[in-house]
Amino acid sequence: MQTAPAFKPKRGRPTVEQVAAIEQTILTTARRMFLEDGFDNVAMEAVATEAGVSKGTLYARHPSKEALLTAVVHSSVAEWSARAAQHDHLLTDNINERLRHHARIIASSFGSPDVQALCRLMFATQERFPSVSAALHDVGYLYAVGIIARDIADLGVKDGIPARDPDSVAYMLVSSVSGWLLQEGAARDIPAEEAQDMADRFADLLLAARASW
Repeated sequence: MQTAPAFKPKRGRPTVEQVAAIEQTILTTARRMFLEDGFDNVAMEAVATEAGVSKGTLYARHPSKEALLTAVVHSSVAEWSARAAQHDHLLTDNINERLRHHARIIASSFGSPDVQALCRLMFATQERFPSVSAALHDVGYLYAVGIIARDIADLGVKDGIPARDPDSVAYMLVSSVSGWLLQEGAARDIPAEEAQDMADRFADLLLAARASW
């Protein structure tokens, strides 16, 4: 788990870069503490102390622990999306290859310990803080679905086999790969090679049914 160095304030008005550094330190620290200790066992004052900022600074940015958790979700998804985008140069205009690529990226992302830990945290707090779980659903799950659905629609037109319902196909791919990983990952460590093989399998099953898209 990544540990952010405690922020060391300097005298005078902070620069834009310093403000960003303060926020990143807070979010990285809060995520580590939430995932290691559980949401209920982490106090805002403890986050401030660990991050090296005042309670006033923390509360000015995140007025409640729920707000802080929501910010952690948004920051985490942005980080994971940037990490996944590093492989965009591997994308081709072949819909078979592209769908398998997306499936493998989903497997790689959801197979990582930090993603699985955050998902488990969302499950544990969902009833009390539905808006936080909704944030993960919207900025993570629906974001991935949207990217894949656009690819399916665009490439289907290009190769002359347009999809009637690209959104449903994208939902099926994201749900099948992520759901399998979350279920299996709760019981055992999944080797990366196995996760990639299953991702290919899910993509191949959908591709075999392309006439029904």
